[in-house]
Amino acid sequence: MRWLCKHENPKMQTMAVSITSILALQLSPEQTAQLQEELLMAVKELLAIVKQKTTENLDDVTLLFTLKALWNLTDESPAACSHFMENQGLAIFIQVLETFSESAIQSKVLGLWNNIAEVRELSSKLMTEDVLKHISSLLHSKEMEVSYLAAGIIAHLTSDKQPWMSQDLQRSALLQDLYATIQNWPSSSCKMTALVTYRSFKAFFPLLGNFSQPAVQLWALWAMYHVCSKNPSKYCKLLVEEEGLQLLCDIQEHSEADPQTQQIATSILDDFRMHFMNYQRPPLC
Repeated sequence: MRWLCKHENPKMQTMAVSITSILALQLSPEQTAQLQEELLMAVKELLAIVKQKTTENLDDVTLLFTLKALWNLTDESPAACSHFMENQGLAIFIQVLETFSESAIQSKVLGLWNNIAEVRELSSKLMTEDVLKHISSLLHSKEMEVSYLAAGIIAHLTSDKQPWMSQDLQRSALLQDLYATIQNWPSSSCKMTALVTYRSFKAFFPLLGNFSQPAVQLWALWAMYHVCSKNPSKYCKLLVEEEGLQLLCDIQEHSEADPQTQQIATSILDDFRMHFMNYQRPPLC
């Protein structure tokens, strides 16, 4: 990143940003937190590139790599998310959505906003008229990954009732729209153009326990089922390590749970049992 700050050669810039994007995925949240000043520098420099490309209306490969790098750096990193917000990242990304309509760009913007929505101290800052307008619109995108990521932001934002006290009608409308949209999605085993991966399921756990809002639970379960069906060896192991199985059992056995949420929770547990059948005795609810 220091080298990138000193060079303006377009081809070298593209390579430097792409390497940054790849390396960001290799960092654990703990390693990212240790970067401190380097992390702030990285976020500021990457945002400057995004702003420049947007001003020039240039949706090239460098812009895509830069957006991806920011998405990866902010993943489970409250510090990086804070740097993003403090350096006009929200305004820059709104301008990105208003300038470009390509789904590859939209999905990366929404992916980063999902990371911010998972940080309770920052999530309320996403609740601006412009952000909610774009999220509500992209929820109905024909591109599955765009709709999915927009739905994730809505699920995280609406799960916490406190910031919505003066906007409860808007919150209710978003929840209804979210529930109806998920009903129209294909099965959770469908393919998405953008490869959805998670380091952890912990951000989903507060959503799974929200029985008063079936739409929120439904999105979290759909997301978990999607990745578990794609990569069971990784995500079934995560369910055990992070003690998420009991939350699924709670939904399966809850007397007032939404039938569809119960169905997906049961499907995840069934797949989990099938995956571990030959290795160990599967835990039962």
